[in-house]
Amino acid sequence: MSKYDRMLEINRKTSEEKISRARAVIREMLQEQQTGILDPRRQIMDLAMNKQIDELKKQNYRLKSENEKLKEENAKLLKALGKKNLSIVKNL
Repeated sequence: MSKYDRMLEINRKTSEEKISRARAVIREMLQEQQTGILDPRRQIMDLAMNKQIDELKKQNYRLKSENEKLKEENAKLLKALGKKNLSIVKNL
């Protein structure tokens, strides 16, 4: 077999491999599309879950804000308690 024939054989094999990979990818893409078309419940579930995620994010933000406010209030009360305890000790 000459070098030219060997080169042609190698190129043919690589071309066939590329074609088979492309076909596999196309089949996979078609299956994903058909799944979306045949199962519209998936899209509805995705929308509902995204809405729920947004609501939970909002709730998380509100709770974090409330937590920060309570921490600040707690620090003020602890400071006031410390001052009150100090005045009691001075009165003794």
